[in-house]
Amino acid sequence: GHAGKGRGTSYVAVISVFNSLGRLAYGNGSEAVKGRVSRSAFLVLSLVILTSCYTLLYFLGEPMLWPAAVLVGVGYGGLWGVQPVIVSELFGPRDYGFKYACSNVAALTGSFCFGTLLAGDQFDRVATQRGESPY
Repeated sequence: GHAGKGRGTSYVAVISVFNSLGRLAYGNGSEAVKGRVSRSAFLVLSLVILTSCYTLLYFLGEPMLWPAAVLVGVGYGGLWGVQPVIVSELFGPRDYGFKYACSNVAALTGSFCFGTLLAGDQFDRVATQRGESPY
């Protein structure tokens, strides 16, 4: 019913807020330590945060749901906060638009494969095992 609708909206809002904060923190942080710390280190930090978050979510389940929203928001915010600059630094500014578009297509492809195909199939399988309709 309608009771869960507000929680879902709140969950998405938490991810969005922390995504924005992650972008700001990573962007300003990477500029502050420019020359001393590689921007790629910020990318690795994002991936460590996301991997840890998803691992904890898998093992701890529902109690980790809200902290995971915060960590996922920060992780993806940081990832997308430094990714455009990393593309330019690694591959040069020439034809930057094309290179940036390719990096986005790579993210889109991964999202489709893991989010839609793998997670969707898993969701359907678990719902069927529980005797619930996945739709």
